Amino acid sequence: MGRVVALKGIKIEYEASDEALELIKQYTKAVQDFLDIAVKRKITSLAKINDYRQEVRAKHNLSGATAVLAMKDALAIYKAWRRRKGKKSKPVVKQLFMKAMHGLQCKADG
Repeated sequence: MGRVVALKGIKIEYEASDEALELIKQYTKAVQDFLDIAVKRKITSLAKINDYRQEVRAKHNLSGATAVLAMKDALAIYKAWRRRKGKKSKPVVKQLFMKAMHGLQCKADG
């Protein structure tokens, strides 16, 4: 049996695949790379971290839009870490995750 995800009250059953897991790992590693850049250079704006987008994008084989989502996630983690005054150790992405783009089309049966 597959896994079930609840999305806005709709339950979706899916089978985990190696390809999907690899995409999620790539995205998570890209977020960590952007996070490391933000911490090292003390970047809090999307415009400044955008200078490093092509480098990280090529390293992790991401699309342009996915790289932008990874940058936004990394900046959100970094800003939250700074608000908590976490100066002792740098923030680390501990769990695999991936943000889906809003414009994706899908077909629901039933």
